[in-house]
Amino acid sequence: MLTFLSIALQYTVYTIYDMSTKKYIGIYSGSFDPIHEGHISFAKEAMKVCRLDTIVFMPERFPRGKPNVSPISERVTELEIALAETSFVVLNAHADQFTVDETLTELEVLYPDTVFTFLIGSDVALYLPNWENIGRLTSHFDFVVGMRAGDKKNAVDTAMKLVNARYSVIQTDLAHLSSKLFRGIH
Repeated sequence: MLTFLSIALQYTVYTIYDMSTKKYIGIYSGSFDPIHEGHISFAKEAMKVCRLDTIVFMPERFPRGKPNVSPISERVTELEIALAETSFVVLNAHADQFTVDETLTELEVLYPDTVFTFLIGSDVALYLPNWENIGRLTSHFDFVVGMRAGDKKNAVDTAMKLVNARYSVIQTDLAHLSSKLFRGIH
């Protein structure tokens, strides 16, 4: 019995849902140093557009390319406070960084009978072609890309096509916000 069907139309993923017990969860991994309204706005819009049951925020202990992040305990606490009035969940995963093999396996154990959608920023989307085992993600899961200020949609489209991803793109009014702004880094 087919319970999940995605149709790509003009780079937008439309999901047809059945009435089974499957859950539809968005996975949003990142440094979140600090969490800000841009992250939350993107997650809320993705939840609405993709008809997700919830979003799981997964702060990475040691994010790639970001050597000077706050301790994971501080970032988890900040996430829990910032997301307290939402239906979002914070998951302090075992892996130091999101990896297809380790983290995806953990998610599948924690959330059985779940359809995952991965939320990523356009800056991350541009590097997906370099991810190890990216085919495992793109062959089974959809993506939602949050456009960041300064990134070009055609570059995101090119990267997502290179990895054969099913994806949609979301632009929010807060795309100009970044954690760097809040940390005073230029």
